[in-house]
Amino acid sequence: MREIEDLQHKGDWQGLTTRMVDAAQRLEAGGADVLLICTNTMHRMVADVQAALGVPLLHIADPTAGRIKAAGLKKVGLLCTAFTMEHAFYKGRLTDKHGLNVRHSWFQPILEM
Repeated sequence: MREIEDLQHKGDWQGLTTRMVDAAQRLEAGGADVLLICTNTMHRMVADVQAALGVPLLHIADPTAGRIKAAGLKKVGLLCTAFTMEHAFYKGRLTDKHGLNVRHSWFQPILEM
């Protein structure tokens, strides 16, 4: 959705949070037992979305960390966008909650806006 991308580039994280909470609450009202966010960047507002729900919200970093640790690995490389690199919502969860050593790099979009 172009609207979401535009809000990300404008830094309107509160506007994005409002939209995510609304969508999550509609899914919960529709009978969802658990919610997933299928994009790394939008995990930036996972705490606010979870606080507005009565069902669990699975953070993408948790099963990722589980697989990494099950493989016996401790140091991982995170290839990510600038949004994911600049904020601790993903890397911080891997390091703080799961004790992983995370290095990251990001890539420029192929097409500049």
